[in-house]
Amino acid sequence: MHTSENRMEMSQDGRKFPRAILWTAPRSMSTVFERSIRALGDIKVYHESYGKAAYFGEERCFPLFMNNQVQPGCKFSDVKEMLQGPAVGYRGVFMKDHAYRIAATGRYDAIPEGFVHSFLIRQPIKSILSYYKGFLKVYGSDISYLPGKLSYRGMWDLYNYIRDVKGQTSVIISVDDLLVDPVAIMKKYCEAVGFEFRESMLHWEPGPVEGWSGNDTWYRTLSTSTGFLKPAELETFGSDENISDLPELVQETVLDSQHYYEEMYKLRMQP
Repeated sequence: MHTSENRMEMSQDGRKFPRAILWTAPRSMSTVFERSIRALGDIKVYHESYGKAAYFGEERCFPLFMNNQVQPGCKFSDVKEMLQGPAVGYRGVFMKDHAYRIAATGRYDAIPEGFVHSFLIRQPIKSILSYYKGFLKVYGSDISYLPGKLSYRGMWDLYNYIRDVKGQTSVIISVDDLLVDPVAIMKKYCEAVGFEFRESMLHWEPGPVEGWSGNDTWYRTLSTSTGFLKPAELETFGSDENISDLPELVQETVLDSQHYYEEMYKLRMQP
């Protein structure tokens, strides 16, 4: 799995020092996954660092956020440098972010070196409809930029870029597999990226986590959880959900995303 591009560096005491990125789409349970990694305690975790560049930096490009005040130190190159930098006192580095923040902006040059790349995928009808409902609560009725934000096409493009240009094999995880058997999936993920699996990854104390921000719409369920939820415990949508009454842009996004989801699902890590 590891090419010369993503081989692990060594810490000062001779231990392997792995670095991993989890790419995903909104409402794909990636923050739950991040919460599990945080439970290790000795992994430096970054939460959606490219979002700061895409929304608040001088290179921002998403219309909904163009009126935000520019924040210094939020260039895409700044994020890359930060991720590649030292992590004193930790045994590894992990970041999760939404793939569209690289794919939709074309900033592939900002992908850091020395990382194992992974992707977390969820059935589009579940992730997209969940995000659509949350989006309406937070931002109102303007959904004009939703397709670029939610489409799995960007995730598929990023996967292929990492494979064809960077020469790396990525790890793909299905949310369905993760919820059915979190122990097996987290063990295999840790083995694939170089982290040490511990039982502590499966349980955590409820409450907010440092570095998370935003409306409770996005983090409400996670902030009260103590571990991975069972599929029946989630507010979700079935594959037979009728989307014909939804705005045309949302319907198009679901249909466009399904093909790319299926292609990635074929390549997923088996439980």
